[in-house]
Amino acid sequence: MKILKKILALCLLTPLAAGAAGLNPLPVDPEVRTGTLPNGLTYYIRNNQTPANCADFFIAQRVGSINEEENQRGLAHFLEHMCFNGTKHFPGNSLISYLETIGVKFGANLNAYTSTDETVYNICDVPTARQSSLDSCLLILRDWSHDLTLADADIDAERGVIKGEWRQRQGTANNRMLEKAAPVIYGSSLYGHRMPIGLMSVVENFSYEALRDYYRRWYYPENQCVIVVGDVNPDVIEAKIKELWADVERPDFDVTPAPVAVPDNDKIITTVQSDPEQVTPVVQIYIKHDNLPDSAVNTIEELRRALARDLVADMLAERLTDLETSTGTLMSSVGIGDRHFLLSRSREALMVRASTSPGRETECVNALAAELRRAALHGFTATELQRAKLDERASLDRQFAGRSKTTNTQYARKYVRHYLDGGALPSQEQYYKMMKGVLGQVGLEQVNEYIRSVVRPDCGNVVLIAYLPGNNEISLSEASLAEAYSSVDEASLAPYELPDLDKPLLASEPVAGTVVAEESDSLFGSTVWTLSNGIRVHLKKTSYAPDQILISAYSPGGFSAGYNPELAPEYHLVNDLLAAGAYGGHTATELRRMTAGKSVRVDIGIDNMEERILATSSRADLPTALQLLHLKATKAERDDQAFASIIENHRMKLSSQNTNPTFTMADSIHYYVYDRHPLGAKLSKDDLDKVSYDRIIAMHRDRFGDMTDFDFYIVGDFDTDSLCQLVERYVASLPAAGRREKPQDIGYHYIRGRQHKRFTTPMETPQTIAYTFYNSPCEYNLTNVIKGHAFGSLVQSALLKDLREDRGWTYSIKAHGGVGAGMNGDDPSNFIMPVYIRVAPENADSTFAIVAETADRLADPANISDDDLLKIKQYMLKSYAQNIENNSYWVTVLRMFDKFGRDMHNGYTGIVESLTPADVAAFAAETVVPANRVQLEMSPAE
Repeated sequence: MKILKKILALCLLTPLAAGAAGLNPLPVDPEVRTGTLPNGLTYYIRNNQTPANCADFFIAQRVGSINEEENQRGLAHFLEHMCFNGTKHFPGNSLISYLETIGVKFGANLNAYTSTDETVYNICDVPTARQSSLDSCLLILRDWSHDLTLADADIDAERGVIKGEWRQRQGTANNRMLEKAAPVIYGSSLYGHRMPIGLMSVVENFSYEALRDYYRRWYYPENQCVIVVGDVNPDVIEAKIKELWADVERPDFDVTPAPVAVPDNDKIITTVQSDPEQVTPVVQIYIKHDNLPDSAVNTIEELRRALARDLVADMLAERLTDLETSTGTLMSSVGIGDRHFLLSRSREALMVRASTSPGRETECVNALAAELRRAALHGFTATELQRAKLDERASLDRQFAGRSKTTNTQYARKYVRHYLDGGALPSQEQYYKMMKGVLGQVGLEQVNEYIRSVVRPDCGNVVLIAYLPGNNEISLSEASLAEAYSSVDEASLAPYELPDLDKPLLASEPVAGTVVAEESDSLFGSTVWTLSNGIRVHLKKTSYAPDQILISAYSPGGFSAGYNPELAPEYHLVNDLLAAGAYGGHTATELRRMTAGKSVRVDIGIDNMEERILATSSRADLPTALQLLHLKATKAERDDQAFASIIENHRMKLSSQNTNPTFTMADSIHYYVYDRHPLGAKLSKDDLDKVSYDRIIAMHRDRFGDMTDFDFYIVGDFDTDSLCQLVERYVASLPAAGRREKPQDIGYHYIRGRQHKRFTTPMETPQTIAYTFYNSPCEYNLTNVIKGHAFGSLVQSALLKDLREDRGWTYSIKAHGGVGAGMNGDDPSNFIMPVYIRVAPENADSTFAIVAETADRLADPANISDDDLLKIKQYMLKSYAQNIENNSYWVTVLRMFDKFGRDMHNGYTGIVESLTPADVAAFAAETVVPANRVQLEMSPAE
């Protein structure tokens, strides 16, 4: 559970609410320095050391699209973009360019967002070695708050970028339908008419002065908060903030945004929308409730209500999971939450959503409503509450154990929410102590009172939404949707019965094996155990993430062992079915409940070239994690109900996926990049009819029935002696008969030659996706990995400047270069570089040409500037310093050395620092210029 969550209404938990106004304020974290300047600017400053030698800078604005006039729709978001296109001290694009010189990457570390009620900017992971870098970042925040240039030419250049973002966002059926539904959902409230992306008619035609007027109307210190967290001196930062904002005065008019209400509704509000690109029908139930009143904010009552809300959501989630499992194809992807009501921060709502089958939307709503009404009518059980509290307590314990590793960004975003939403601001120690007490105070009476106060018999404040596939031929009526919710027969609702799960994970304890050999590896500070069954275990003890243990296990073989192309349908679905299947007499739902309150996850799977087990655990729960691992490796069983549900859900999605451009493009990329291999082709309905559950179980038993050649990698905060005993019991006892394999060639190769594939598909938002994929043989070693990464970054940077900044053709470019070891395919090690760009159809041909020309051009060292390469090197060095303090990094390092004999860690800094334009260009000339290349072009059908 997060430290601070959205709070419930005063009407909730009536017994706890009595006397709330007289409660004392909660303590404030003494490590955070807060203040407000005479001009109204608020600030939060905190010294923190994770990641080391870095700091984050945020500025949050209490303004968003809700503050726009009708002729300004889209200007709040447009203004956010302009903050990166010219300020008083950083004209043009020099702000981004400067930050890149200190290792701050646009998109990854430098970003912003606009919503209805807020606009937030961030500069993250700023190296703190030089005070000048910190001063410059504060100056950027100062410019954003009050000194944007907003030059005519810069505004015009950004119109195309915004249009590109609109194409990307409106390219999804969900966003298009939400925009149509919002006026119905919100009724008289302005929230129904202020989507942050705005209107393109405004974006394309507003006057320059209109944007400047919006800026001068709302961007003042009274609506702003500066947040600095990291390796900084709070005294110095505070003094600098006061100095920089000293000359910014309050205006002579009120700049406080007026609150926008979301009205109650006595009758159910319903809206039914359709879109040709929607894949499956989705129904959503919202039940609005009030935010916490000011009298209870920042008191113990706030924590009680937050806990009650979370417990209710947890218990409802368990019941809805049972419902999903027991109703076959009626519903899938069921979710629940209690948060802001869609677009509005001024109102909250309990939300339940589910995908369903075509024609069964009302049946699905009725079933979901029945569970909500059942909970309100009969309440929850003591056993349910006990399990939910176990999960909450475990979450608290994990959070408290890892408090010293709370990152700068986590703290900064917490302070953003505190500034925008209000509420308590205790330290993690204070919060932990208080919540331990609150856990004992919130019981069945309180959680049952909550659900009854929200889910009312009169159906008040209910909003029902249905999103359907189709071309506006809507057979579902809004009246029938409302009737499905309101017609629940409470007399037929029996109290919820919780199944008995008082049984162990393992029916019997396995006979322990032994560690028969131990080796130390000074290269990485690791240890290797050889077990009596032949399995090897690679260990590295760390303190990077307190109380976190990662376990990864791999064995060569996978589908390639006995590969049969006729089994392609099973290969596609095996991992879905292994995740949802039964083990040792326990269903997936039962296993989740049996591990309630424990920090444990175990996933098992089979891929093209290997079988794998991935697990995470805390120290205390490591016995459970390894028991679950042993169970999933040895006791896979059928769960016919889960099998039928998965098959039918895939069948339902296939019926509509061909109308969704995103799915069409993803399928095409996989199919053509891997040269039309059967494993790259998507499933068909005929394929689903061929899937045999028995063959799936047989695959599991074959791949995990002899685990002799498995290598386990265990990294984290473990006790070696305790771990040894557990490994001997649950890993050394895994089945092993001496089998050792190598992956076989199944013809799963990257495409050869150079090809351009064009195809069209119907689109509601016309756009072209221009995808280019390069691949070429390349030796897998640390030097080439670094060169490949640097080259891909240079290509992305050059394309961003050309296609976004100069031409305004696109909003984002996804490009990266890498050298892979060939672990998940038959190819030897390869350099690959995918480039994914969305543009207007008329710019497609030129975009492909620019991508190809850019890649070729950068193979000449004369076209790589020292400054451009230095920016990339700075980011790589900073990222490396952070990565080496992650357990997952060390799992990869140990595995690469064990599998390929390649040290992918030592020497990294030296190689990056010595990298020259000539090095990168030579790499590109050898690998990229002659590379295989496929260009995939998906455009709208006429």
